[in-house]
Amino acid sequence: MDKLHIGLWLAEHLDTVIGFVLLLGACLILPKSVRWYVFTGGAALLLMNLWQVSRAREKLKKLDSERSALQEQLSGLKDASEQLKQRNQELEKQSAELEQQRQALLQRQQDLASGDAALQQQQEDINRQVNAHTEQRNALQDENQRVLDALAKLKQLEATSQL
Repeated sequence: MDKLHIGLWLAEHLDTVIGFVLLLGACLILPKSVRWYVFTGGAALLLMNLWQVSRAREKLKKLDSERSALQEQLSGLKDASEQLKQRNQELEKQSAELEQQRQALLQRQQDLASGDAALQQQQEDINRQVNAHTEQRNALQDENQRVLDALAKLKQLEATSQL
């Protein structure tokens, strides 16, 4: 296992190892008076390169984890968006049904309005039903608007997260 780690490290830092070998070779060729100056300067550059590469890898790992978290958040937003779209469709269907019932009641109300006084009680009942349906429809439309607003906010968040 130890040899595997050493092999991986050498593979990742092959450029630095080759640079060090070339530095040693250059130092052997150079005169003794400048050999240690060149070795010290070259070793400092190689160590700085190692430090920069390790810092870049740390930053890359951190950014990769942030990217993963943002992708999970985006997935959650997409799921919530789909749920809100389905809820919106259900509310629109209910609203259409209530509107249909309301129209039928209004038609019946008009028919009764032309009738005689004995039908006055039925007309009042129908008026109450029409008002109740109107209130239900308005409540559904309000809830539908809230769902649409939430969906718009989710889409805005989704667009922002994709940037």
